[in-house]
Amino acid sequence: MESQITCSSSTYVPKSTYKSFKQLADMAEGENWMTRVMISRTWNEVDFLGTNEVQTFDLLMIDENGDQLHGVVPKKIIWKFEPLLHEGVVYSLSKLSLAAEKKIFRPARNEKRAFFEWNTMVRALDSTDVKIPRHKFSFTAFEELESCSSNTYLTDVVGVLTSHTTLQEINKANGQRSIMRDLNLQNLSGVNVKITLWGDATSELSRNLDQHGIEPAPVIVVVTGCYVKKISKFMLRFEVQEHTNSTIFVALDSEVQKIVKAPASEVLMMGEVEGKARVMASFNALLGVEKDY
Repeated sequence: MESQITCSSSTYVPKSTYKSFKQLADMAEGENWMTRVMISRTWNEVDFLGTNEVQTFDLLMIDENGDQLHGVVPKKIIWKFEPLLHEGVVYSLSKLSLAAEKKIFRPARNEKRAFFEWNTMVRALDSTDVKIPRHKFSFTAFEELESCSSNTYLTDVVGVLTSHTTLQEINKANGQRSIMRDLNLQNLSGVNVKITLWGDATSELSRNLDQHGIEPAPVIVVVTGCYVKKISKFMLRFEVQEHTNSTIFVALDSEVQKIVKAPASEVLMMGEVEGKARVMASFNALLGVEKDY
């Protein structure tokens, strides 16, 4: 259910001022401007590796052209603005300060981000007066996720939910505890990827899973704002023996996929016992005989 706010008529911007709204792509630092946007989503930026405390209240804004901008409410004024800013509501915003976006983990394809100040003006608008998309995604194919491992931008993925773990409570190195859940998604090409949700990110999915589960119909899951963790390459080492000699072969990702007829990442997700059995069966079929490895 989407959050809603109730405002008196005095909080609405007169239609006569709509022509003065500036598009997100046209805004510049040091200028006095007002923009009209929908709040696509909000989240708390948490010091995950340290105190586990909320550092900022962040939001993703989108305008009628589909351009996005990352907004940041500093910790000391979260109490003032968080109650006013709700997902799915259209606002006029003015007196924000623009600054360069951070180097990594950018939630929007924009070189700038907007900071809320004490005197920032926030006014709700009638959403029927303008067509603004609620969401905008930049999906990355599972096969191309490795190219996103620099994490300049956060990554959006979509796939069929094939399995998931139960909620787990994890003890972190700093002594704090956090909730996590693993999801396994599959795309139309049969490639699988594991997504790990942490903290509040588990809540909405947990509610949907509790209500509907994953059977009987396929469940399509969109996960947005992910960072990609690069894992070590998959390497398969095996020895082939003849009567007079033996040879050791090493196969990497692409070779494993040709032999096993499955991505190396999928073999890894099978676990040691099932994965080894899959590899052995593939080699036996390739050689035409049954051997142990």
